[in-house]
Order: sequence, then C-alpha cells, then structure tokens
Amino acid sequence: MSTHSSVTRTLPADIVRGISDLAPLPATAHRLMALLRGDDESLGSISALLESDQGLVASLLRRANSARYMASPARTALEAVLRVGTVSVLDLVIQEHLRSLITAAPTYGLDEDDLWLHGAAAQLAARALRKERPRLEIPPTADTAALLHDIGKLIISRYLKVDAREVTACAREHEVTWSEAERRLIGFDHTMIGAVVAEHWKFPDDVALAIRHHHDAEATHDSRLLDAVMLANLVAKMVGAGLGAEGLNFGVSATVHQRLSLDFELFARICLVTQDGLRELVAGSQVQPVDRP
Repeated sequence: MSTHSSVTRTLPADIVRGISDLAPLPATAHRLMALLRGDDESLGSISALLESDQGLVASLLRRANSARYMASPARTALEAVLRVGTVSVLDLVIQEHLRSLITAAPTYGLDEDDLWLHGAAAQLAARALRKERPRLEIPPTADTAALLHDIGKLIISRYLKVDAREVTACAREHEVTWSEAERRLIGFDHTMIGAVVAEHWKFPDDVALAIRHHHDAEATHDSRLLDAVMLANLVAKMVGAGLGAEGLNFGVSATVHQRLSLDFELFARICLVTQDGLRELVAGSQVQPVDRP
C-alpha cells in the first residue's frame, strides 16, 4: 500500500489481517474500473462476464427497466449496461458484494441492515447532488465513494471489541466528534481504516481520499468528490439511514456548503429524492425501508 502505508504500519495486526482477508472485489468490478480509467476494455466482454451471475443480471435489468429510464425494456446485460452507464453498473456490482460481506456493527450501534442502508442512502444522495449541480462536474465515482465511505466500521466491529457506550461517553466528556473519540480510545478511526480498504481493493486515489476525510470538519482538501461524500453522509443520516450510536455527532464545514452552492431548498430536495430512492431500492428485498423521521 502506498498512500496509506504509514497508517497501516500503526494498525493492530488483527486489523491489518482483517483487511487482507477481505473477500476480493469481483473481477467485473476491476474490469469496470479499468474501463473508467480508459484502459482497453470492451462493454461486450464485461457484459459477458456479468451474464455469469444471474442474480446480478436480474438486479441490473430491474434498474435498467425502472420508471426513471422510461424506455422500452432492456432484455440483455449489454442493453442494461448501455442504458444505466458504466458507473451505475460498477456501483451495483459493489453493492451486491458489500451485502455479502456486511454484518452487524455493534461498535456503532448498527445492525446489518443499518450499515448497508446507510451506504446505499449516501450513494443515492451523491447521485442526486450530481444531477442537481451538473456545472460542478462532480465525478460519477462520488457515488461509489459514498457507498463505501463507512466500510471501516465493518472492519473495526469485526476485529476489535469496542463498546459503543465507551465511545459515546468519551465524545460527551471531551465534547468531541465520534471520530475524534474513536481516535482517542483506539488510536485511529473508521475513516482511516476505510481508506486502507479502498486502497486494498484498488479504488482510485480520489475515492480513498474521500473515504479518509469525509469527517474532516475543516475541509482542507479542495475536492468536489469529497464535498459530495460529506454531504451524502449527512443526507443519509438525516433520512434516518444508519444513525446508530454516532447519530449526528460530526461536522460538515461551511466551506463545503459554499463550494456546493447548497441552500435549504436544495438540501431538502436531495433528502426527499434519497428517501424515495431508498424505498424503491429495498422494496423487493428483505431489508426494511427507513421511515422518514
């Protein structure tokens, strides 16, 4: 690991081992990322690879044939890929992969559904923001970064025995954010672990950076992708997806609001779009939809 190698050297052996032992991303995800980088990949060959996973193809066709596209039905994986776009397919592949990995995260007061729903809601919020603010040219990979931004919580909950009450008590006693309380208690936080996971899975550097800094209240990195992920996390919490023990104990810099030209009307609209999209997403699954607070 390069960018976060100094972080990795300071982590407990169980955490490093846990990251190394994570099930690798499907080959389809790596091929899609190569296509986004401009490498010599064809949609035809990627679609053929998708066809080997009938469950994934069914999910892809459902998305391609949803009301938002208002077109004649897509019947093949290739038609679906062409309709929804490469980034949407990548996000779907990652989403399916995460669902196979995610378990409860008691350190954060989250059950299995909570953790998955929070990432899915953040992804929807990032996508809604990009559509609302096209002139900002927020990269489509913001959706991917938003989906993955809390993956570090999974690793910490799996390999460290940290009581959510201890973190909450530390945050209250010292009047600090949840992430700062994590760092005080265990020497690192979930954003640092998440960035190492992103690098382990060979995501682009800007995705790892957004995961690493999505709780930085000072917003010193001038990145629209990071801005989008910070806002997406807030929106997901505001619609009640994955509040957990952390709740709303984090900051979003006013600078981020300014860079995104964010006002109350836009924020409310993104929250509504996210809530509606989340309900649609879970309608056919075993996950219970989130009621608007």
